[in-house]
Amino acid sequence: PMAATSIKLRPLGIVERYHALHHFYGYGANVAASCRYFLRHETSTPLTKEMLYPALRKLIETQAGLGVRMVGDESGSTDIESLRFERLDIVDLDSVVEFGDEETVESALQGQLCRDFETRDPVPLWRVQVLPGGMVVFAAHHAMADGMSCLAFHRALVAALNDPNSAATADPVVIVSRTLTLPPSIDDVTDLSPGLSRILYEIV
Repeated sequence: PMAATSIKLRPLGIVERYHALHHFYGYGANVAASCRYFLRHETSTPLTKEMLYPALRKLIETQAGLGVRMVGDESGSTDIESLRFERLDIVDLDSVVEFGDEETVESALQGQLCRDFETRDPVPLWRVQVLPGGMVVFAAHHAMADGMSCLAFHRALVAALNDPNSAATADPVVIVSRTLTLPPSIDDVTDLSPGLSRILYEIV
C-alpha cells in the first residue's frame, strides 16, 4: 500500500481534549454503533469488499472527519496544547475495515469499545467491522465523533450503497481531498461566557 502522511488542520477544542486525554491515559475513548443492512431484501446476501469499498470511498471523499488523525504527546504529559487534528493524504480501507465472525454483535461492540485507536501511525480515527448477517459495526474516537455521529455515518453509508453514481472501484486506497474543511470544535462556536443573571447570582 501507499505510504500515508498528514497535514496539520487545527488544534483540539476543550471537549475534544478531554476525550483525547482519556485516550492517552488509557481510560478508553471510543464510541460505536451497529446497524443491520439488508441488500435488495435479501437477508442472506453478505456485504463484500466490492460492495462496501466504493461506498466508503464516497464517504471519505465528502466527509472531512473520516480523513483525519489525532496527534499528541503519547507519553501522557499534560501538554494538551500540542493536541491537534491532521489531514491524512490517504486512507487504506484494508487497515480500517474488518470482516469478522463474531458470534454476537454485543461481543463485537465490546471489542471495538475496548480497543484503542492508534495515534502514532497515520491512520484515521474510525473502524468498520462487518459481521455475518449484514451487521455492520462503526467505531470512532470520541474526540472526533459521538453517538449521533455514528448514526449519521450509518445513514450516509446506506445512501452511498444505494447511490448508482458511487465509484465502482474496490481499490482500498482512497486519496483524501485537500479541499475538505474540518468543522470547528463545539466550544469555538458556542458562547461559554456566563450570563448576567448567573454573575449576579454568584455575587449576591
